[in-house]
Amino acid sequence: MAGEAIVSFWAKQDELASDPRPPLTELATVARGQALMQWQRNLTDMRSKGRKTVGRVTVETAPGVLDPKTKLYQVSACVDVSKVNVVDKAGKSVVSAERQPRTRYTYKVQQDDGQFFVVEDLLKGEPC
Repeated sequence: MAGEAIVSFWAKQDELASDPRPPLTELATVARGQALMQWQRNLTDMRSKGRKTVGRVTVETAPGVLDPKTKLYQVSACVDVSKVNVVDKAGKSVVSAERQPRTRYTYKVQQDDGQFFVVEDLLKGEPC
């Protein structure tokens, strides 16, 4: 369902952020449009700095609400990064001390031929 798309989206990001070898085009299996471009840029920047993640994000989602005009689901999700570290080439953490451990974001999700894709992630959230 639409909420599960957010879980898959973050799982794919975890995979690509923890290992610089897989191509970032793999993100297209879970995202399209703005969300795809945004996270390909973010991951490219991260990789270019020699950074990677250690640990996994956990996500709690609501089912999502379909907007009949746009045919997109609006899905609220609490993203927990408390068990995730971002490290540089030397293995030193580069995570800001001010980083919120849990943040609620709202995503837009599109259903296409039975599969759900995250199409909008504005990276604006609030603690949850």
